[in-house]
Amino acid sequence: MEAVPPTCWRGDYQLTPALTETALAVEGGRHAAPELDLGWCVLPTVHGGPHYAVVRDLCGLVVWIKWLGPLAELVVLPDCRRTDGCGLFAGHPGVCSR
Repeated sequence: MEAVPPTCWRGDYQLTPALTETALAVEGGRHAAPELDLGWCVLPTVHGGPHYAVVRDLCGLVVWIKWLGPLAELVVLPDCRRTDGCGLFAGHPGVCSR
């Protein structure tokens, strides 16, 4: 099993009022989080491309903010199923977080 690399931890995104409203409007399951859970990039410290942070857990799906520099967008992605309790999105780069 590969060792889990350190996390990037970048959180320099701008969640605008419009993105906030959109994230809260996405419908989720019965146990979807009613509010936002703003975090930091959960990808490995060294990764190419955009950063990803959880914005809202929808129970099985997660609203993520994906950003690179000043450009940001919301994406809804399914949970990773490669390992139990990974905590990242399906198809993420690198090894699983757990």
